[in-house]
Amino acid sequence: MSSNLIFQGISASIQIFGVPLCLGFWGESYYGEWLLLFTIPGYLSISDFGLGTSSAAEMSMMDQDHRRNEIPVLLKSVFWLIVIWGIIPFGLLLLSNYVWPWYEWLKLKSIRLDEFRATFPLLILYIYLSLFLTVPLNYYRVIKKYHVERYISAVYKLLEFFILFVLVISGYGIFAVTLGYFLLRFGYFGYIVFDLHRRSDQFRLWPITIQYKEVRKVVKPGISGLFYMLGGNLLNQGLSTVIGLNMGPQKLVMYNTIRMLVNVSKQMIGIINLSIYAEFSYAFGAKKDILLQKLFRTSMLVNVLISTVICTGLLVFGEVVIGWWTNNVVQVDKMFFMLYLVYAFLGSISTLIITLLSATNQYKHTGAVYLALITCVVGANAIFADTLSITFTAISLILFEIIMVAVSLNVISSILNSSWMNLFRHMSFREIKQSFKL
Repeated sequence: MSSNLIFQGISASIQIFGVPLCLGFWGESYYGEWLLLFTIPGYLSISDFGLGTSSAAEMSMMDQDHRRNEIPVLLKSVFWLIVIWGIIPFGLLLLSNYVWPWYEWLKLKSIRLDEFRATFPLLILYIYLSLFLTVPLNYYRVIKKYHVERYISAVYKLLEFFILFVLVISGYGIFAVTLGYFLLRFGYFGYIVFDLHRRSDQFRLWPITIQYKEVRKVVKPGISGLFYMLGGNLLNQGLSTVIGLNMGPQKLVMYNTIRMLVNVSKQMIGIINLSIYAEFSYAFGAKKDILLQKLFRTSMLVNVLISTVICTGLLVFGEVVIGWWTNNVVQVDKMFFMLYLVYAFLGSISTLIITLLSATNQYKHTGAVYLALITCVVGANAIFADTLSITFTAISLILFEIIMVAVSLNVISSILNSSWMNLFRHMSFREIKQSFKL
């Protein structure tokens, strides 16, 4: 939790200072178009089919179940399958830049055409590099050195922001920033591989080996995880694209600013969920049902309490904070902001549920439901948001969370071998106190 606190604190600080930095030096329209441009290759970041996360959970359970000899084969098979497969979607998107009129489709005005043509291919390669990192970064959980990955990633975040800061205040645009991001991520991947190689004699990526028999172990949960990743990307990138195209860059900047503020404020919930992830895997792999139930109950209670305090505080002070944060450039739609806070509160419940499903590879049908619901949300907004205003977006998000929580609770009951009513009945502040004493 301490390493996550540092990482999330740095991430929050970067987001707090990054928005006014870009708004001040680039302007609202240029910055809004940059956010829109980032959404296109961002869709393909889910090209690992969820195998990076599902394989890490499987390897963690292998470790607890004394099957460590199976870990290296699964590791190499999943890593190279992800990297080699990723060439196809990212290669096709790269080629499309020279065939399809992306510039016209995205309705870009502040970003010049020559600037777009130089930046878009580099941005695609930058996102492609994220596929190389999915398995190595998750492997730190397997060797119980998750905190080390958090420290390394925190330094990476700081360096990335330093590049943005220096280039933006020096008068450079999106191409220079993308180039800096790409070179830094390349070095980041190299260091992660070096560090894991010296920490674990089971972490070996060479020679290239793909044993589909091993990959099949994590394909089913991987695909379910993919549905969640695809749904998450569609929710973030898809709504941004819909709002940007239908309502203009100003509305997109307001939406992203509010979303960013809420996400920054909820960093503590992210810290708890990320920290408890591996503990769920270990307890499930060791078949310790009582421990797994206690971990879930305690985490849920903490999440709800923190989310209540955060959402109440933002309801009272949120508009003032945004005005100060953006120097009154961003004008807040009050109704949208209030409804978005309701959505954020419900999200504190669903995110922990998804964390448990992912850590145990027990998604069942929830991934397909998640993706279907988000597709409906984005589709409905594409059709109606321009007519019904951005308030409709917030209402659709609230309905999505309510349905998702209801569907997921039944699955959680089967994993924990206890009804969800019984789990909630046994929640108490005493457990929280005992957990922190431990």
